[in-house]
Amino acid sequence: MKRNLLILPFIAFIITACKNSVSKQKDPPEKVDSNLTMKDTLPNPFDVMEELTAQFENKVQLDTFINYITNQNNLKFVARLYESSIDNPRKVTYTGGGYSFELEVDTNQRTTFRDGKTIIKFSDHSITCSDVYYWCNGVGCGCNLTFIYDLETKKATFLENYRVPYEGSYISDFDNDAVPDLLVISKHVGETIQKKGLRFDEFRVKLSWFYYDNGKFRLKKETTSKRSKSIELYSFVPDYNQTNHHSSVYSITKDNWSK
Repeated sequence: MKRNLLILPFIAFIITACKNSVSKQKDPPEKVDSNLTMKDTLPNPFDVMEELTAQFENKVQLDTFINYITNQNNLKFVARLYESSIDNPRKVTYTGGGYSFELEVDTNQRTTFRDGKTIIKFSDHSITCSDVYYWCNGVGCGCNLTFIYDLETKKATFLENYRVPYEGSYISDFDNDAVPDLLVISKHVGETIQKKGLRFDEFRVKLSWFYYDNGKFRLKKETTSKRSKSIELYSFVPDYNQTNHHSSVYSITKDNWSK
């Protein structure tokens, strides 16, 4: 069962986020070691982070690893869409390959997507996510929101993923069963450690596997144990750089994906 899906990325706050996904606390201020003097020079935090990740076991490069587990070679593009807007920047048209779609953006949760007579109101939908935690104020400030539209069923899916250094697609056929699968990324910040006068947060990322079923993406589980198909990864990030971290090296700490 091949599926043609339209995928549009949004970094906008236009629909209700996942429950308990937003931390109400303020961004932590940059911390300064009171023992340092003006003559002291701190090392580059990302150089120190490389020293920490060099000691990892089961080490993977994040973007290469995601490409591998999501089987990105199975992703086929049916058309390239071109974006245009005339007079009103809030009314956008996407055309190409015989398709034509319209998007009317309204930040008051009344954004609508039109495919001919089909109208998708963003406010009528919830977001697909998994155990998401954000260290910031405001819905979506640490995540990417993606709109997925099934060209056959005319149904929409909204995906919320924690922002990581990955430029590929979150949708593919992971296990070659001709059913679309979806990658959902969540994260958690653990304890703070110190190295060379700098503070780093333990940074844990969870990759969860969802599969397409009757117009919805559902969490995929193991046949016998019913545990969710997921992979948990571990790394470090400077404690002031939560939402724009540059870590690309992770250690695999738990893997229920291939079982």
